[in-house]
Amino acid sequence: MSSPNQQAGSSALRDGEKVPSPAIRADSHETVDAVQAARLARSFVREPELIRACLEPGNGAPVPNLETILAAAKQAILERPHYADLHYFAAEAALRHGDLGDARRLADGALTLNPQYRDALVLAGRVALAQEELDDAVRYVRRALHCGADYADVHVLLGDLSRARGQAAGAQAAYQRALSLNGSLRAARLALESVRAGRQDGGSDELPA
Repeated sequence: MSSPNQQAGSSALRDGEKVPSPAIRADSHETVDAVQAARLARSFVREPELIRACLEPGNGAPVPNLETILAAAKQAILERPHYADLHYFAAEAALRHGDLGDARRLADGALTLNPQYRDALVLAGRVALAQEELDDAVRYVRRALHCGADYADVHVLLGDLSRARGQAAGAQAAYQRALSLNGSLRAARLALESVRAGRQDGGSDELPA
């Protein structure tokens, strides 16, 4: 059943750690199944999380192609435009599809409805990083942290952004915070070792906010 705060957007999808963001895939140019898209849209309106379930099937059942999932998600938004969760999960579908512009627009749509939607802020930050819009990405991620997204993977993302901006000290602080939250997080450990070894040039003393 739908979450009670679905219309405002929910960040309650996390159980200790952020759900991994979907991998970016190039546009497949698959054909939209209009009948299936209409049926899925009705389901998505009732339960936006089904968009992710279609993206990450776990039972081996046949799943719609990405074009159809994304078309259905957008159709669902037209039917219920004030559901921030629909915008957010549609943004996940767009990112999986490889459409960064669409993913950014949809994530921003979720944030227009709920400016404190932590998962949407993190997703928007990942998309902005993929678009090489580093300043925007940092703003999204810092807003997410300010809203309570104090999760290891979010600090790794901030560390990656700091490294991309040539801020070694800030990156080190972010990776250390990630490891303090999850000491077994390999990505944070390797990144921290890399920074400490001086493989990133041009570091500064700026620390992440």
